[in-house]
Amino acid sequence: MGLKWLGDQLWMTVDPLTTFIETSAPCEAAAVAVDATLPELRKHLGLGETKVRWFLPSGNGTTAGRHSFEGDLGLQGKCHGNAPSTVWIRADLGALDAAEVLGHELLHAKHYADYIAGVAEMPDGDAGEQAALAYGHSVRQALLD
Repeated sequence: MGLKWLGDQLWMTVDPLTTFIETSAPCEAAAVAVDATLPELRKHLGLGETKVRWFLPSGNGTTAGRHSFEGDLGLQGKCHGNAPSTVWIRADLGALDAAEVLGHELLHAKHYADYIAGVAEMPDGDAGEQAALAYGHSVRQALLD
C-alpha cells in the first residue's frame, strides 16, 4: 500500500492503480435505483442539479469514453472537488450498493459545494469520510425499511 494524490484528494492505494473509464451502460437495477433515489437525496441535502456518471475498470468491456481516471480497483464512487455537481458511480454495482454509493458521494458533493460557496469549512478527511459512509448506509437502510 501507498499514498497517492489524485487531483486534490489523497488516496491510500494498492499498487498498481487501475484506470477507470466512463461508460453509459450501468446495471439496469442500479440505474433505476439511482434515478429513483437522486431527487429525494438532492432535496434532503439542499443540492441543485446533480449529474450521475458511470464508470468501469478499463478492459472490462469498456471503450474510451469522455473521461477516465485512476484509482484502486475497489473504487465504487467518486466526487471531484472541482465539479461537485457531478458524482461518479461504478456501473457494475447492484441497486442497493449503487444507492448507498450515491448517498455517500452526494454528501461529499454537499461538503464541496458548501466550501466553494464559502458557507462551511471542509470536514477533515476522516470526519468527512465517516459522515459520508454513515449517510450512504442510512440511504441503504431507508430502502430496506
